[in-house]
Amino acid sequence: MVQLGAEEDYEYFNTEFHSRLYRGAHNTHIHDLTVATRSRLAPFRRAQFMLPGRLAKSWQEHDVIVTAIMRGDAAAAGKAARDHVSIVSEASAVFATVDPAESRLSRSARR
Repeated sequence: MVQLGAEEDYEYFNTEFHSRLYRGAHNTHIHDLTVATRSRLAPFRRAQFMLPGRLAKSWQEHDVIVTAIMRGDAAAAGKAARDHVSIVSEASAVFATVDPAESRLSRSARR
């Protein structure tokens, strides 16, 4: 999936991965807050997968998060998660400078 650049398939995996993390917090407030925030940011989250190499990078970031969790290293897991979600603002900045007529995002939205 990642190697093939299957953005839509990966979006499903990505959503499921993050949902499991939220549920794993065992805190209804955090779960509800993150789900609402993800919903608001959905267009930007999808846009990030249009960046070259982003699917593979996201997969690697998920691996760092899971490895830290499995080691019981809360500080490393938190840092890895913060680093991972920061890409949304970076992707937004990139797409703000792209000519809409030339972007893959624009072409896929027209389909």
